Amino acid sequence: MKYDHGDLVKDKITGCEGIITAITTFITGCIHYHIQPKTQPNGYTPDIQKFDESRLILIEKKVIDKRDFK
Repeated sequence: MKYDHGDLVKDKITGCEGIITAITTFITGCIHYHIQPKTQPNGYTPDIQKFDESRLILIEKKVIDKRDFK
């Protein structure tokens, strides 16, 4: 896998930017990343979006570490 949980990524097509919270690997070999966008200034939290690996670019590694939640 190219990215990991907690990485900050951006979709090349829509510009959606967020933290990877889950990764799905399909039997066909496709890898989809579940991205949680940031809460907007008005308090609205967008739904998680799913993108194919080829559509994403890395903004920053390990913005959030899963060990922070134990």
